Amino acid sequence: MSLERYAARLESAGVRSAEDAAGLQQQDLVALGITLAGHQKKILSSAHAAAAAAVMMRPAGSLAPSSSSVSAAAAAAAVPAVGAGASFV
Repeated sequence: MSLERYAARLESAGVRSAEDAAGLQQQDLVALGITLAGHQKKILSSAHAAAAAAVMMRPAGSLAPSSSSVSAAAAAAAVPAVGAGASFV
C-alpha cells in the first residue's frame, strides 16, 4: 500500500512531525481527501505509534517535543513498515 501520495496533502495541512500527526483524526483525513478506509487506518495507527515513540525518546524530565521530527513525506513512506516493528521515521 503506497501512501507516499498523501505526503503533500499532510504537509500542506501542517503535519511535519510525529507529534503533529498524533493529533489527526479520521475526519481530518477525509477533509484532506484521504477517503480510503484502509489508508486512513494505516496513517492514524502509524502516526500514534510514532508519536508514542517520539515521547519515549525525549530526555528524562523533558516536556519539550523531541528533536526527532520527521517530514510528512518520510512519515507517509514509513507507514506500511510500522506493522513490521519499524518506527514512523
